[in-house]
Amino acid sequence: MFFAVGAFYNFRRRYELSQGRLLVCQGFTRRRIILSELASAEAVPMTASHGRVFWHLVLEDRQGTRVRLSFLHTGPGVRQHFLAALRPFAYAPGVRLEGPIDRAMAGSLW
Repeated sequence: MFFAVGAFYNFRRRYELSQGRLLVCQGFTRRRIILSELASAEAVPMTASHGRVFWHLVLEDRQGTRVRLSFLHTGPGVRQHFLAALRPFAYAPGVRLEGPIDRAMAGSLW
């Protein structure tokens, strides 16, 4: 049986958070990151060709699997729910935090 904390679609990506694992699907590519083994969380700016800055949340586990989350074109309710589920893992002891992670986890960068 499958119990998801949250799942949403963004452009061509699908994000699914369930049982302490985050699954990111893009086309036929799937990446799974184990959140209890999270090593780093980073808020990274990306500049579009027209000059606007978009933020991404980059997570990496101890095995070296990296996923990039973009909350562009998501509603505030979905975004806040998903960030609230990620927050305990990102702020766990031993997780390296980089960039304006507090603003990212609060949802103010999106």
